[in-house]
Amino acid sequence: MSDARLTTELRIESGDPCLTGHFPDRAVVPAAAILDRLAGWLGAASGAEVTGVARARIKRALLPGATWQVTAQPPADGRIKVTCTEHGRTAMTATFVVHLRERHGGAGR
Repeated sequence: MSDARLTTELRIESGDPCLTGHFPDRAVVPAAAILDRLAGWLGAASGAEVTGVARARIKRALLPGATWQVTAQPPADGRIKVTCTEHGRTAMTATFVVHLRERHGGAGR
């Protein structure tokens, strides 16, 4: 992963299977589903292996159909800090534990 920040959007539609039972009268995306999607994106976008979540704080619920803007900082000390915002307000912060994979095919190979 380079020293540049990574960005994406997170959106979960109302028909997503992760919403089953969460909650029938007012659907809310479960934290586990949010963290799972973010971990998958981080792994694919950064080339790092996500091995855990060190910390997560949700300040605003992710409702079906809403969009969060996601920014991941460059890795530091085996961790990547992620901030999710909605309409300019912080919705969630999380710190993922990562193992940076070695790139093959570089100089000297």
